[in-house]
Amino acid sequence: MTSQPALPAAVLFDMDGTLVDTEPYWMRAETELVEAWGAPGPTTTR
Repeated sequence: MTSQPALPAAVLFDMDGTLVDTEPYWMRAETELVEAWGAPGPTTTR
């Protein structure tokens, strides 16, 4: 009999970037996806 790995007691989702600023990664992934489908990528006005 093999043992199963223990499940985590909790999972943390940081949806607003409080713990980690993931916006640059999201923007890069979004741009690649949109351009792969033939649409122009998003532009920033900052």
